[in-house]
Amino acid sequence: PGTGSDGSTPAKDIEDVDHPVFRTRRPQEDGRFVYRGLLHKGQWIVDEHLFKGRSLLSGTTIVELARAAFVDHSGGRGFVELSRVALERPLFVDGDGTEIEVRFKASGSGERFVVRSRAHQTNGDWLVNANGFAARIHSGPSAPTEPPVGSAQSTLVAGYILTGPRWPRVQLMTTHGATSWGRSKLADEFLDDLETYGLHPGLLDGAGEMVWRTTQSERVPYTWDAIRIYDALSAEVAIQCKHRSVGSSDVFDVVFTDPRGKTLVEIEGYVTREIESSSLGEFVVDPDRIDEPSPEHVANPNRVVVSDPGDLDSIQLEEFSPRPPKTGEVQIEIFAAGLNFRDVLTALGQMPDIEGGTLALGGECSGIVQAVGEGVHRLRPGDAVVAVAPNTLGTHTTTHVHSVASMPDNLDFEQAAGIPIVFLTAHYALNELAKLKRKERILIHAASGGVGLASVQFAKMVGAEIFATAGHPDKREYLKSLGVEHVMDSRSLAFVEEIRELTAGEGLDVVLNSLAGEFIPASLSLLRSHGHFLEIGKRDIYEDAQLGLYPFRNNLSYTAIDLGKIIEERNPRLPAMFDNLMDQFARGDLEPLPTGVIPIEEAQEGFRRMARAEHIGKIVFQVRDDPSPDRAVAKLFREQHGDGVSVKWGLDVFRRLLSSDETPPHVLATETALEVAGSSDIRPRIIATGERGR
Repeated sequence: PGTGSDGSTPAKDIEDVDHPVFRTRRPQEDGRFVYRGLLHKGQWIVDEHLFKGRSLLSGTTIVELARAAFVDHSGGRGFVELSRVALERPLFVDGDGTEIEVRFKASGSGERFVVRSRAHQTNGDWLVNANGFAARIHSGPSAPTEPPVGSAQSTLVAGYILTGPRWPRVQLMTTHGATSWGRSKLADEFLDDLETYGLHPGLLDGAGEMVWRTTQSERVPYTWDAIRIYDALSAEVAIQCKHRSVGSSDVFDVVFTDPRGKTLVEIEGYVTREIESSSLGEFVVDPDRIDEPSPEHVANPNRVVVSDPGDLDSIQLEEFSPRPPKTGEVQIEIFAAGLNFRDVLTALGQMPDIEGGTLALGGECSGIVQAVGEGVHRLRPGDAVVAVAPNTLGTHTTTHVHSVASMPDNLDFEQAAGIPIVFLTAHYALNELAKLKRKERILIHAASGGVGLASVQFAKMVGAEIFATAGHPDKREYLKSLGVEHVMDSRSLAFVEEIRELTAGEGLDVVLNSLAGEFIPASLSLLRSHGHFLEIGKRDIYEDAQLGLYPFRNNLSYTAIDLGKIIEERNPRLPAMFDNLMDQFARGDLEPLPTGVIPIEEAQEGFRRMARAEHIGKIVFQVRDDPSPDRAVAKLFREQHGDGVSVKWGLDVFRRLLSSDETPPHVLATETALEVAGSSDIRPRIIATGERGR
């Protein structure tokens, strides 16, 4: 199907859909579909799920709508799996109705979906509410655990969410260790709903109620690692809910069966949040309230400045008075701040438009919100955040909320401070501009740097073929250890012939460049027709270097990228990009970069290290200690034993080990004692043992 001259779908290609919510199905150029519909009063999924009197679409309804849309067009055989599903923002239904859209695009062997909404008949901006992946799977369910004989008593605490009769209460049957069993039954007068909703939202929400009963606190869905649907939910279901801990998070695995024990739905890695700490938290308090600054302040606020640009010896700390937030702004007490090459160029006096005199430095940080200005409801004092902001090499910064995002619980402040600029730049360049696809070829120059390593992660996610350069043999070996097959020297032009030979003269689809001078035309010469050259370097641009146009006869595109300009102009796409990025870190889809941490008092050393290009990944300044006990233990572990790996990565390695033909018949995994944890409860223990294949 084609598109209209304005990029829209021609009316003749729009199909009607027989569904209580979706009205149309719109084909796209890639063969995927966009489903649109209307939520309004009179629909029970709207009327029977209220938050403080407002109609709030339940997370289970969003999951069911994504499933229904995928099933409608996917065809083929096999069961349905929704994976890495994340709720980004609440979907409230306005009195005049709210439009909803589920959009699909190809991703690996399945499809990625995004759920968006906007007020009806306003033609306003679409807001992203949820995203995830959908695919057909062919492996069947595992047998559920039979509940032991017994009974359990549990009452529901009062909460903010009110549900109607199609949200049946769960009868808690029995509890044994970390596992609970319950039953839920839909009233006879609502059985017709089962013909329309394969994952009945009220019945599916029984998983949330089991979590609520287990934790004795009102919680709302946040993420699901996987939801595997083997059959539609029956009018009566048995629910098995198993609790486990992953780091500081409570995670639940839930199995729905029919009364005869047939598995209908499996949920793996269900993460919830208490209302106050979720995206609904801002609606609990008075939305018109302006929070006053927290009484706890760091004594003698200070920041890093350079008094004589061009002389790194003039970098020093000076005291200053933090500016209170204005309308739409937040003030952040900084715990850690990332150092970027732009800061080094500023300190060296090599940035244009830099006036003389003392200059404050820094562009990204992590910390705690101290105060918010009028009109800021998304964040509150005490929230842990990550930000792209001015003058962050110090104890405080004040910036617009547009470029501030909540910090995931599974990151510490030093890790988080090195994320925003490099990952936002890489995401914007590869995903938004180049739209890098599976099997396309990308050359990443200086790939051992921050943006380079972030780009390697994104390129791997989409399945692109990666070519990389780095200037030092150790850095090239590091890239190879990450699985980058084609690694070359960034200090000579020999990479040009190497790439031509490796690609049989076909060339590349994308170049992400940070090198200067003759490396630019050399890299341009490697692009094949319709290739993208993405420039993140600054030197040639600020020196107004000349560039020949002859390579562009092949329909090439050249885009210079400056994230600072995007921030300053308050690009409307930035908040959604930033929130989605943090969700990917929360789910473990992305990993923090190798991070060298330097005390802020030794700022000169950090600048010199970056100027000499001695680092891999990020350099981050520690401004103050993290007060969180969990993060403090993790930090001590890293100091003693290195950065370690994420749970997701560790489990993936462990699965590969167990499935290898060369694995010995028995595998023992142990946890190292944290001697540095002092009186911590953490002790050596066996976490897995057994014969391979069991």
